[in-house]
Amino acid sequence: ERMNVADALISRKFEDEELIIKQGDGASCMYFLEAGDVRITMKKKESDPEVEIARCQKGQYFGELALVTHKPRAASAYAVGVTKCAVLEIEAFERLLGPCMDI
Repeated sequence: ERMNVADALISRKFEDEELIIKQGDGASCMYFLEAGDVRITMKKKESDPEVEIARCQKGQYFGELALVTHKPRAASAYAVGVTKCAVLEIEAFERLLGPCMDI
């Protein structure tokens, strides 16, 4: 199973402060953090400033919630320094983890 997931991952690099995902957007993938940090932010209302709610570090993942719920992104994510992520597209996510979705 791990080999199937590894085969489906695409490596992607982000520059410092680069927007990785935007709150409210549709979800097309999730991310596994290979190097660097990611700052997770949220706005309660569109006119509100973004508030940092979490930080992700190497070995952690983010962006999965919208794939599971099929709802827009609940938060934004920004690279902190040069950041490298392994990206799992929604098609591979559903193919590999689809049998677990009902749990």
